[in-house]
Amino acid sequence: SQDADILDDMKDNNLTIHDLITGTNITYLNRTRKRINSIVQNYIKPDDAIHIPYELPKTKDGKVNEDGAKYHQDAYIFEGAKLIMWITPKCKTFKKNESVKVIEINGDMMKVSNGTDEMAFAIGEFHKTFLLGYASTTHKSQGDTCDGLVNIFDTDFMINCLSNDDSMDWFNHPVIYSLC
Repeated sequence: SQDADILDDMKDNNLTIHDLITGTNITYLNRTRKRINSIVQNYIKPDDAIHIPYELPKTKDGKVNEDGAKYHQDAYIFEGAKLIMWITPKCKTFKKNESVKVIEINGDMMKVSNGTDEMAFAIGEFHKTFLLGYASTTHKSQGDTCDGLVNIFDTDFMINCLSNDDSMDWFNHPVIYSLC
């Protein structure tokens, strides 16, 4: 199972749940990112955390659109929760893929901060604006500066699958380059 793979990676690299909570977790696969987000969030969420289930959107003809499941997942929000900006707000205070934290919850509104700026958002609009931010894919983290512990997951996948692609110079592959 996916949890077993993550727990094996943690054991192989002497990682603890504390390392996942405090470190920067970078994955290649969205399913790994979602599992790490779930593991961390279930471990640290307080009793009064607000559950925000993700419901798959429907197409115009009423069928379920499975594409939404690639990125979004059920979430709990609370003060201190780590998020990633999914879209850029019209005011351009925050950037797409920027990491933010929930700093206040008041009724049906929450305020987030990137450490410099703050902005309020409707909790009901959570899945239109945010992703959980305890783990990020290599694609979303490109260009980020990471301080402290950096935990990299899906390395076996990157080495075994990407290196078998004869059409590219593996050591110059954008994913590997972004991790260096």
